[in-house]
Parts: sequence; C-alpha cells; structure tokens
Amino acid sequence: MPNEQTGSAYKEIIEQLSSQYGIFRDDIRLFLQLIFGSATLFGLILYWEISAKPGAIVWILVPMTVVSFAGLLALMMVFLGIKGAYIELLELKMNFLFGDRKDVFQYESYYVGFFESVYTGPKKAERGFRYFVVIWSFTAMTPCLLCAYSVYRLWDVHPKSAAGMALFIVISIITILVSAAKVVALRRRCNQRMLQDWKQSFTVPPVGDASGLPASKATGAGMEI
Repeated sequence: MPNEQTGSAYKEIIEQLSSQYGIFRDDIRLFLQLIFGSATLFGLILYWEISAKPGAIVWILVPMTVVSFAGLLALMMVFLGIKGAYIELLELKMNFLFGDRKDVFQYESYYVGFFESVYTGPKKAERGFRYFVVIWSFTAMTPCLLCAYSVYRLWDVHPKSAAGMALFIVISIITILVSAAKVVALRRRCNQRMLQDWKQSFTVPPVGDASGLPASKATGAGMEI
C-alpha cells in the first residue's frame, strides 16, 4: 500500500540519519581529545622555550608559538563547530520526519550546547554562556601574559621589533577569532538553506501515525525522487 511504502521509506531515512548522528557525535568526542592533547603539547613547548637561555630569540619565539597554537586550536574549534552544526541539521531532519517536532533529538545542540539554538527555550545568557566566557578568559590569561612579558623584554633589546611583534600579536589574534566565528556562522546559515531544500523534497510533511512510525497525511504522498 502507498502509505505503508511511504512509512517504510521514512523509517529507512531515519535509520540512515541516526547512523550519521552517532558517527558525528563520536567525532566530536575525538576532537575534544585532540584539543586537550594539543593544549598539553602547547604547555610543554612554552615551558621548554621559557626554560632556555633568555635572549631576543626567546622573546620572539614565545609570542609566535602562542599565535601559532591559537590558530591551530581555533581551527580545531571551527571543525568542532561545523560538526556540531551538522549534528543539529541531522536532528532537525529526524525531528521533521517525526512530525516536525523539536523535542525528539536535541541533546547535542541544545542541552549540551550553550549558544542559542534553533530550538525554543532559554537564551544563551540563561544557559551559562557568561560562565563559559569567564572560563575561556582565565584559560587564555597565561598565554596572553606571556606574550606581553615577551614583548616587554624584547623592548629592552630591539624596540622596533617589539612594537612590530605587539602589532602582529593583536592583528593575528583578532583575525583568528573573527575568522573562526564567521566560518561557523556561515555554516549554520548554509545548514538552514539545506534544511529548507531538504524539506521541499517531500510532497507532504511527515507526521506520526498511531503506531509511532512516520507516515504521510495523504494517500500516496511521499518523497519526490
């Protein structure tokens, strides 16, 4: 029967989306491990540089190391944000197949996340965003203070190099942060367009039937292939 075929097709799509959902959630946990490992390596390199014999080369290497690792960590966070945005896209697709609901799949992007989400609920200010900002600020305090100290020591040896290094640090950090935020924001906007295009591939929005399986409101309505 057409309705049974449509329901079976929706069920297969949900299974396929659920498979991707699990894979990308595991990827996020792997990226978190890589970030923690990179932070440990970053600390060891800084310790090795500071433990070396003080000199102009040391006060140049420390800020460059901080900026380089800031770019690396920002790149990891960008990919983490992209994966998180794609997980949210998968959640929205599966919720749509369950009758355009928003309470079936929402763990990663709503409950765990602290930014505003497409799901209805408290704003980011009510979900602990300011506390995360405090944690980030204290985390970045040591590298920033090391950069400032290195520029200060370099000023005694090469004032012009110190001024150039200070300008390089400020421009680099701002560029890295803005670029990372832009990439994630653009990806989320792209996901919204992709979701709308994906919904339009269905002639009638799926709804749940009495058995809990997705089915169409109209007989014979389903996916346009």
